[in-house]
Amino acid sequence: MPSIQDTIYPRFKSNLTEKDLEEVYSPKMNEIEWTEAKSKGTLQQLALLVLIKTVQKLGFFVQVVDVPEAIVIHIARKAYQPLPAKEEWKIYSEKRTAKRHFRFVRDYLQLRPFDYEAQQNLIDTMSKLAFTKDDPADLVNAAIEELVRQRYELPVLIP
Repeated sequence: MPSIQDTIYPRFKSNLTEKDLEEVYSPKMNEIEWTEAKSKGTLQQLALLVLIKTVQKLGFFVQVVDVPEAIVIHIARKAYQPLPAKEEWKIYSEKRTAKRHFRFVRDYLQLRPFDYEAQQNLIDTMSKLAFTKDDPADLVNAAIEELVRQRYELPVLIP
């Protein structure tokens, strides 16, 4: 099995530049307005923005407590939101509100959750290409591309 570094599986950069933050994680006005309409309070609005921008980049959900601090600070600054304390992020992540926000973001981004059908797509894609590709990373990359094309969330990898 190839390592994650050998594939196109999305992940956060370890060294984010201002350019990265600006191009990838700056919320658009319609995203800010949508979060204001969908949630009460600045913590929930910021959390929704963080989820939107990170899912757009990664293709899967991460807990807001696991998002690099530079990204959260950037999004908060761009959306004129106060930064919550780490303890507030932790509490938010453990509440049902966070799960409900996952559904909101899926609907907003028109993503389908990774499910049995998505898993079958992975298997089918890899099976079709197994006779023409030698490198396992190529098979994984093709499967990832197919999931993205079909608007599925990517499966979460557990290290």
